[in-house]
Amino acid sequence: MDFLEYIKPELLILVPVLYVIGMAIKKTALIADKLIPLAVGAAGILLSIIYVLATSDLGSPQAV
Repeated sequence: MDFLEYIKPELLILVPVLYVIGMAIKKTALIADKLIPLAVGAAGILLSIIYVLATSDLGSPQAV
């Protein structure tokens, strides 16, 4: 099974970015440790959506 069929190679940069975000949240103690995975997951989803919307051609209602 080739995992690159399911993951866009451009989005692999998110792995170290999300790691840094998680470590920054842990050091600042903004939220409880048990909620860090939820925050990092939400950040990953948000950054992925931003990338997809920025690179997609949404010129017609059908494309949306």
